[in-house]
Amino acid sequence: MRSSKGAVHQSSWPEKMVLQLDLMPRPILELLYLRRAWRIAVDIDLPGLDPLPEIGASTLPDAADRFLWEVRWKKKWKQAWSAQTAGQYRVPGTDILACGTGHVQEQEDWTSEFGRAGFDGAALTRWEQKILGTYERESLRAAHQEQVEPVIIAAWERGLEQVTALPWVGFVSQRLGGSQLVTSLSTLNDAQRFRTALAQWIKDSPQ
Repeated sequence: MRSSKGAVHQSSWPEKMVLQLDLMPRPILELLYLRRAWRIAVDIDLPGLDPLPEIGASTLPDAADRFLWEVRWKKKWKQAWSAQTAGQYRVPGTDILACGTGHVQEQEDWTSEFGRAGFDGAALTRWEQKILGTYERESLRAAHQEQVEPVIIAAWERGLEQVTALPWVGFVSQRLGGSQLVTSLSTLNDAQRFRTALAQWIKDSPQ
């Protein structure tokens, strides 16, 4: 499975309403996998993963340089989200304010910069396939249901342009900048929880 990003429009939505749906951006997915496999950056406050990935043969390349690998991971975490988000935003799991470009760069992913040392790519692929088996058939089902539609339209009217969904545990609703909702795949696929996530996004809108 690979990340999926595309424009979504339903016939019952306002004519000009279009939302970008980004399922599991690849650079962010890689970083979530490495954080779990290498057990680094545990001070970053993120939800657990669902489903959990296999670690496989992944191992921290040099345990003596754990601090260096954590610094690199945090740098790439901020960089990956800055490519996802335009304007000022708070880096997920931190109190760091950053300004994103909203443009994906060619050297954005982890392996492009640091190679594959300690990185079991096959284990990452198996995790992606496991996620596919869990969620793909249900993707966006919640967004199509009548009980969600009034809230998703209200969110769009208040500036929502993009929904990013990741394999995180349970209910997740994070406002990223002025136009993006970050949520979990399980929240996206449950009508009531997605409705609640959208309502929370509206509530957190600047007055």
